[in-house]
Amino acid sequence: HPSIHFHHNLRFIMSEGIIREFVAKQRELLGLEFEADSSPEESKSSEERASHVLANVEVSDISVGLYGRTVAQLSLMTADKTSEEVLLPAHRFTVGDEVQIRKQNRKDSPTGVICAVADTFVSVALFETKNSFQNNNNGNSNNNSNKKGANKQKKKDDSQADENDFLSQPPFSLVPMSSVQVHRKMIKALDSLEKRGANHSICGSVVRAMFDPDLSIKNYSKHVANFDAFNGNLDDSQMEAISFALQSERNIALIHGPPGTGKTTTVAELIYQAVKVHNMKVLVTAPSNVAVDNILERLVATSNAPQPPAANKDKRNNAKSRNNSLKAIRLGHPARIKASILKYSLEAQVQGADGTEIVKDVRKELQSYLKVLSNPKSRPNDKRIAYREMKTLRKEIRTREEKVVQELIGTAQVVLATTVGAANRILEKVEDGFDLVIIDEAAQALEASCWIPVLRGKRIVLAGDHCQLPPTIKARQHQAQLGLSKTMFERLMELYGDDQKGADPKISRMLQLQYRMHHDIADWASQAMYHGELQTHSSVRDRTLSQLEDLQKIASHGSMDEMAETRMLLVDTAGCEYYETVNAAGSRFNH
Repeated sequence: HPSIHFHHNLRFIMSEGIIREFVAKQRELLGLEFEADSSPEESKSSEERASHVLANVEVSDISVGLYGRTVAQLSLMTADKTSEEVLLPAHRFTVGDEVQIRKQNRKDSPTGVICAVADTFVSVALFETKNSFQNNNNGNSNNNSNKKGANKQKKKDDSQADENDFLSQPPFSLVPMSSVQVHRKMIKALDSLEKRGANHSICGSVVRAMFDPDLSIKNYSKHVANFDAFNGNLDDSQMEAISFALQSERNIALIHGPPGTGKTTTVAELIYQAVKVHNMKVLVTAPSNVAVDNILERLVATSNAPQPPAANKDKRNNAKSRNNSLKAIRLGHPARIKASILKYSLEAQVQGADGTEIVKDVRKELQSYLKVLSNPKSRPNDKRIAYREMKTLRKEIRTREEKVVQELIGTAQVVLATTVGAANRILEKVEDGFDLVIIDEAAQALEASCWIPVLRGKRIVLAGDHCQLPPTIKARQHQAQLGLSKTMFERLMELYGDDQKGADPKISRMLQLQYRMHHDIADWASQAMYHGELQTHSSVRDRTLSQLEDLQKIASHGSMDEMAETRMLLVDTAGCEYYETVNAAGSRFNH
């Protein structure tokens, strides 16, 4: 009908305006957060500055990483080279931090990203260097003679060799750089949202539903179908949440998981159902590496679980497929991934893939040239030759490994990354986008970071709990604290009215059975934050402190009669001089 069509177009135009206004506000707030995060070192106390900088370090080893990247290992300088490695002082550097290896009075210090942190060293994967000789001459190169071109190439080689030679001239200081890359990735996602908005070729329907419920599909079925679960231990609310999220006409679903309700278990089953039953290609993200690894560990556990007997007629214990294995790839540097699931990392899979055997030999050759460049006794001409050979070898490694990466990503059923890590250009190879994007711990992530994976998916599932702590905001301005602390999860709960008591949930399902705490503790939280809907499983309903395994061990050293029926124990430390202290590395403790 023409009037209905006109009304829909009007709502569509209005939503475009809402999106532009939203993006403008997010840019402003992220600017305040970026300023707070990149505040100058001079504004910090002397103790803070000491924890943010590692001084008097040297390059103790050089190796070759993925795509032929140079990896410099930095250790504390010592006068006695024969002694064991010295422990690094307390610091706040973590894997993934962008840093600069700085030398006094040098402005051309190399930069990179920390790829490993140990007690005695920090490893940095260096960024490829760029200088004026690598740029085009605005079309004037034809005026240069071959001789001049050769001279420029020689200067370029000298420059690059000098930068490698730089690493052989300690002492250095490892200095953090502001979170420029993270900020840029979030801004880039917002730019894409503003530019393509509701017309986005992959996630247009998702974007429309994110800002205007009237533009989302309304004919959702209220009937939640049963399904055969791979995990036979799911409760009714977990089963309902999964079935709700996988309704064929639904493009957005929220799984609200209060503490102890098995949210990660539910997400793992959701992934299995999406891949094995619905034949979806799935992108799984979370704001932290730990959260991503927890999901992958649960997927691996489900994959390795014993198969139920074929004669079992219970649908919950009768998996659709006898093959529980998933083809999963974990993006991110191996140093940030738990050892138990390291084999699923992209780098590990690239190194073990067919066709990369020759890369190992090329990498060894590249390593030998790196030693030449980092040796202060090497002659300048030898360094120039080494650098030229390195360029050729790096190009060969990159070409071969990129081909393998493209094939791995193309055939993967599940790709896992952090929300910001989903900006990886590798995922551009998935031209049609992902059938499903899942963001776990979505209520602890900045909304701008969530848009990075959201823009890659045809349908979205957010899992989290907006009633718990929001993301940490460093900016002190009230508008930044208020605006950035409201996550995508919370905003959608409010937009659809699912956060109201007694509301008929339109976009979410809550996991209602908790397995973690005594019902006296859970009941308070249920009434205070979950509208009285959170229930306690019988296995923990009446559990007391004396039943906990760790406390049973302590009981052998004294009586626990007074704790036999204790639900919750509060320890008053007043007058005990247990003062809270923050050490140089930023950890809080009582002593």
